[in-house]
This record gives sequence, structure tokens and C-alpha cells, in this order.
Amino acid sequence: YDQVGDLRPDKFIGIFYFLWAENEAGFKTGPYDVTKILATAGGNLINATWGPLYGFHHWSQPYLNYYLMDDEFVIRKHAQMLADAGVDTLILDATNAFTYDNIWSKIANIYIDMRLKSMRTPKFCFITWSSSEQTVRKLYENLYSQNLYRDLWFFWNDKPLILANPDGFPSDLLNFFTIRESWAWTKGQAWFGDGRNKWPWIDNYPQGRGLNESGQLEQTCVTVAGHPVMNIGRSFDGPTQHEPDQINPMIGTYFSQQWEQALKIDPSFIFVTGWNEWIAQRFVQTSSTNSFIGKQWPIGTTFFVDEFIQEYSRDIEPMFGGHGDNYYYQLINYIRRFKGMTKPDLPSGPQTI
Repeated sequence: YDQVGDLRPDKFIGIFYFLWAENEAGFKTGPYDVTKILATAGGNLINATWGPLYGFHHWSQPYLNYYLMDDEFVIRKHAQMLADAGVDTLILDATNAFTYDNIWSKIANIYIDMRLKSMRTPKFCFITWSSSEQTVRKLYENLYSQNLYRDLWFFWNDKPLILANPDGFPSDLLNFFTIRESWAWTKGQAWFGDGRNKWPWIDNYPQGRGLNESGQLEQTCVTVAGHPVMNIGRSFDGPTQHEPDQINPMIGTYFSQQWEQALKIDPSFIFVTGWNEWIAQRFVQTSSTNSFIGKQWPIGTTFFVDEFIQEYSRDIEPMFGGHGDNYYYQLINYIRRFKGMTKPDLPSGPQTI
């Protein structure tokens, strides 16, 4: 408390939360663990025995094992950990036009049950990108227009927050939501423009600033790492990624650098990437000029866009082995520095009963 000061009620944390680990999304086989596959192949990326092309691969094993997102224990454990850390809202991933109604509704029902038993949970909102209008329309019809789970909606400027590109939205959606467009990177990116009504979910250090419609500071983002195709890992501290024998993904170098920048910006809202991504689709190189983890590879070589191994991954949720829960406690530390905390009660002197 002496280091972070009083609670600042006008500061909010949202965390990228992924719903796609479910049987309907292609998890009827596997799991395919990149770290274990590479270990079996002696680290040889080319000759490793991979799972199916376009199949989902875990970068490593979560502490809670290779779970699916309809697992009630996992949902409850995540809620407890994130609420304890000071996260205000989950930002549920609907960027690929899938809304995972069976998953968010199960999360909501469990959260309501937890709250009825005096347990704390985060609230939730959604981030969309592909087919944004159709995705938001589906969420509006299946959730918001029916006034379901209203106590769990995250509000911004007195309306439910939705992260979406509002171009072409009809008036009912424009009037119902507070809308902020959210995508990757800011500098020189057409989608970001002048930053008004834009909330990036990831950005290279030093991160840009999301503004409201009046041009006032509103948001910035913090990420654990970048992308393996951009060669920005957990150990990155600029201007280039360290060589493999110099990296240390145990200590959160890039995460810390991003947080320090966010604290300097001091916005109202920080978008943290992320909690439970864990998986990425397997692709193969179609050009020998494409870069992956800082190298160019022969055509046909396997690569992953978002997650690969411990160094090139963005999960804060504890892993089995490796860095364990290091990033979770790093998250707690920085959230307290951003939001402050309730002053602890002082112990009283001895009393006679």
C-alpha cells in the first residue's frame, strides 16, 4: 500500500480471453504440443512430426492441463484468479466471426452462481473484427436485446462496451453500445487513423494511445509478447530479439517494458493481452522469403502466426513447468501500481475479553 497508494476507482483493466478451445472448433483430436513435438525431434522444426495442417497446436501445457473451455472447474478457477488480480472485465474473443454462444453462456451462468455465493468475478464484453456487423448483430440478438446476464455486462460511458468496426452499423446497434474499434498495432496503420474511438489490443513498444471521440486519452494496451512471425518474444527489449542462447522467458522482460510505458501514459483503461490463448493453427511456408522467429525457412516448413513456444507466446495463465505462475504475479503487481489498493486495516492492540 505504501508503494501504490489508495484505490483509484476511475482505472479499469480488461484482459483478452479466448473461448475457442472447444470440440466444435476442431479439438476432437490432439492435443498437439509444440514444445513436446520439438523435443522429440531434437528441436528440428523441419523434420518434426506435426499435427494436421491448419490443426490447433498448444505452444505448451497449461497448469490446468489441456482443458476445453466448457470445463466448469476451469471457468471458476479463471474467475477467481482474475478477480483476485483486479481484472474488471474479460474481453471475449469473437474476432473470427464465431461467437461461441455455448461457451459464453456457460461462463455467464457460472459467474452468476458464484456471485450469488458472495464470490467475485470479472464482467465481460466482446471484441470483434471479421464480419463485425454480423457478429455484433448475433451477440445483440442472443444476449443484449434479451437483457440476459446484465449484471455481468461491462459498461463504458453508460452503455455496454463492444469492440467493433462500426462502419455501416444500423442505428439500433450504434445507439445501444459504446463502440470502440480494436485491432493490432497503431503506428502507420490505416485502421487506427488519429486514434479516436480506437483501442488497440496489441502494439509494439512504445505503445500508442487510444482516444475518445473528443480526442482525450482513454486507453492503451499491454502485451506479454508480440508474434513469432515478427520475432518479438517474451524476452524482447528492443531494438531486436535476443539470440536463442540469450533469451529468458521466465522474467517477463517485454511484459514489464510494456507495463512501464502504460503506467507513464496512465489512461483510464488498459487492455492486457492475454490470459488463455495457448493455441495457434499450423501453417506451412509458401514462400522462402517469409520470416518466422527471425529466420527464413524453406517452402513447406511449418510455422505459426500467434503462438509457438514459451518464448513466443502471450499467455499469463500459469503453465505447467517453465515460468509457472510468474506472469500472474507480475500482472497483479502492475495492476496494483495502476489501480492502487484498499488501505489495509491496522492491527489493534491487545484487548481483554
